[in-house]
Amino acid sequence: MKDTTHIPVDPRALAVLRAIEAEGESAWFVGGCVRDALIGRPAHDFDIATSARWQRVRAIFQAQGRHVIEAGAKHGSVGVVVDGLVVETTTYRVESSYSDGRRPDDVAFVDEVSLDLARRDFCMNAIAYHPERGLCDPFGGRSDIEAGVVRAVGDARARFEEDPLRILRAVRFCAQLGFVAAEGTRDAILESAGDIRRIAKERVLSELEKTLVAPAPGTVIAQYAPVIDEVIPDFLHEDASRVGEQDASLERTARAVDAAPAQAGIRFAALLADMEKTCGNGAARNALRTLKAPRKLIDRACALLDALDEKASACPLRIRLLAAAHGGDLGFVRELVALQRALGSAGDAANEEGVRMQGVLDEVERDPGPLKRSDLAIGGGDLIKAGMAPGPGVASTLDALLFVAIQGGVDNERTALLECAMSGNLPREPAAENLFKKVLKRELTNQAKHRNIQIRA
Repeated sequence: MKDTTHIPVDPRALAVLRAIEAEGESAWFVGGCVRDALIGRPAHDFDIATSARWQRVRAIFQAQGRHVIEAGAKHGSVGVVVDGLVVETTTYRVESSYSDGRRPDDVAFVDEVSLDLARRDFCMNAIAYHPERGLCDPFGGRSDIEAGVVRAVGDARARFEEDPLRILRAVRFCAQLGFVAAEGTRDAILESAGDIRRIAKERVLSELEKTLVAPAPGTVIAQYAPVIDEVIPDFLHEDASRVGEQDASLERTARAVDAAPAQAGIRFAALLADMEKTCGNGAARNALRTLKAPRKLIDRACALLDALDEKASACPLRIRLLAAAHGGDLGFVRELVALQRALGSAGDAANEEGVRMQGVLDEVERDPGPLKRSDLAIGGGDLIKAGMAPGPGVASTLDALLFVAIQGGVDNERTALLECAMSGNLPREPAAENLFKKVLKRELTNQAKHRNIQIRA
């Protein structure tokens, strides 16, 4: 019986398929665009598998005046640019071994789409679609999608040995789609985890980040913790001193990752918080550096972890002091509050406090007042003109003025600030110190003494 499945296709991608067919070649849509359509998600990238060799594809579209990208020509792939959309076309092929764990050592071009589908990673990705012929689904990928299953094409161990990145892709698909790995595929994921060391760190980081920002990756991270431990050595910190501590740590981490907003910096901080606590300060930064993460991501995640002790409360003054301690960055404070909540206790009381906290953050964001030196109505030059000696005392005076202004002790107005600066009644700290962090630390220490507990320095 003819398959009557209909999948919406971008007209620009369809024009590429039609142009190839007009030259007597066969062509099918394949890969993620087919999978996503069957799941019910919009497709953004369109890939075409074709009997046409890449040189013929290039000739077809160059004759139309189209730009053709030849970066993947060695393996039979070229990109055709149609009104800003790049449509990847690849000749039907079979592949040899993967010595580098990434690309096949050799490819052989074939004339049947079913042979091409057999080389792909997972059954749900080994489905081809044609607007008139419907689906070509030799491995039951549509059934796997309907059942929510990630299943390797053929021998899972062989697929992962060819390209170990497929291990992380399987984990990522489980997190993104809410699917589960088929039993044989799951066993192969865990048994092959050590092969991840063969993969370039940049590729590993990309897959891990996609996994972390998925809707609810916590359960998947806990289930495939040995895989994460290959990606981030010491993630499991197996030297845990108490029986069951590792399981408890995984449970906390999974819960925190799911509770944190789906942003890379916060999710990485949530993932690494327990490891940082157990393995010592600097463990998270070292892990991210090993993964060759961008400096911006490293700095954000580690700054959040470093600031965990700076407890926020539903108090505008406290929020403003926290923001001032971090360069006036209210966005950072919002992320810090979210991370603290994700790592803290759940329950109705915590949720109510969270709602109050968000209300205060919104209030401060609407009317923040001065939160950093540059927000003040005067600068260092004004202080020097008023008679202050140049040097580090200028910076510490500006910080002190900012502190007093945030507390409402002086208006953020030039004359009032100058008078306050020259009064000699400002709090003083060495210029190298962050006044606001010292204030927050002092407050935390005082609270700890009051509760008769010891604070980590």
